[in-house]
Amino acid sequence: MKEKKAELQRQALEYRKAGTSYRFIAEKLGISLSTAHGYVAEAIKQVRQNSKETAEDLIELEKMRLDAGLAAIWNQVLGGNLKAVRELRENSESRRKLLGLDKPTKISPTTPDGTQPYPAYGLDLSRLSEDELTTFLQLAQKAFVPESGDPGSGGGHATG
Repeated sequence: MKEKKAELQRQALEYRKAGTSYRFIAEKLGISLSTAHGYVAEAIKQVRQNSKETAEDLIELEKMRLDAGLAAIWNQVLGGNLKAVRELRENSESRRKLLGLDKPTKISPTTPDGTQPYPAYGLDLSRLSEDELTTFLQLAQKAFVPESGDPGSGGGHATG
C-alpha cells in the first residue's frame, strides 16, 4: 500500500511540475482534489528533506525542462514550422535569462576613434569665456525650465 501511495505522490508531483492543475491531477490519478493537493505537498516535502536543493540544482532542473521542450519541437523547427521556430526563440530567451546571458554590457563612452574617454556631454566648459558661459547657462536654463515657471505646465523645451 505504501508503494502505491509513493508512486501516486511521484506521479502527482510530475504532473504538477508540468504545470497541471490539482483538479487535473485528481482526475488523472483517480483521487480526490484534497488528496491530490496533499500528495503534491508531501512529495515536495520529501524532495526538500532528501535533496536540500541549491540554486544551482534548481537552475539545472530548469535547464532540463527547457531541453525537454526544445527536444519536443526540434524536428518541427528543422521542418520550417514557424510556430515551432517562435517556440524555439522563446525557449532560447528563457535559457538566456536563466543563465544571465542577457545582462547588459557596461559600455564606457569614448571618442569616435575609441582612444579617449568622451568628455561629459561632449562639452568642455572650461574653455568658455565668462560671457560665453553665462550665455550657455541662460540657454540651458531656458531649454529645461518652463517659461511660465510652473513645473507642471508641460513645458520644458525651448520652442525657438
